[in-house]
Amino acid sequence: MKDVEKTLREYRVIETRIEILQEQLKNIDDVGVSALDYTVDRVQTSNMSKPVEDIVLKKIEIEKEIYLAKHKLDIINKALSALDEEERQVIQMQVIEGKQWYKLCSCLHLGETALREKKKRALGKIRTVLQ
Repeated sequence: MKDVEKTLREYRVIETRIEILQEQLKNIDDVGVSALDYTVDRVQTSNMSKPVEDIVLKKIEIEKEIYLAKHKLDIINKALSALDEEERQVIQMQVIEGKQWYKLCSCLHLGETALREKKKRALGKIRTVLQ
């Protein structure tokens, strides 16, 4: 269960990472490299074009990292969709957002024991989906 919780705790970090990478990509585009066709294979050129090649390679690297991060979020979202509404709220609030149990009890109008059981059941479902 700890591995599933770890994956879920990364959710907000992944979202933030995507935002940062998208900003870096925008900054690269603002430099004017976006007009180049960087989809072709890299070829040996003179040293004069090396800075442009480096920028293009950096852009490709950032785009790949964004793609992989979004893919990971999609997988987590699909796993969360397997939960009922209350289970999803418990996972969202306690695992992803890190809220204290007493706050969940207040928001969801359930006791801590019941919420812990819901969390355990939900993590089991998520683990099954992620396997």
